[in-house]
Amino acid sequence: MRSLAGFRAEWLSQLRDAIEQEAREEGKDIVEGYLLLQAAEVLWSQLYGAMEDKFSPRATNPRIRALLRGTPALPNVPASKP
Repeated sequence: MRSLAGFRAEWLSQLRDAIEQEAREEGKDIVEGYLLLQAAEVLWSQLYGAMEDKFSPRATNPRIRALLRGTPALPNVPASKP
């Protein structure tokens, strides 16, 4: 199962690679490319934050948690006794 967080990280990494390759091979302005990448990261952060807010009440569901964060839900551990 692929998480939104994992997809976001991979997508931004591939975009960064493409921008750097374009700068090397085609002489495109790397600073302009990084500014576009920064804007993309902001948009992704806003989307990810909105999804976390929307689905946080259901993050105890292991599948939903894994889809959002890529981590399984923590097991129910009884509280320790004093």
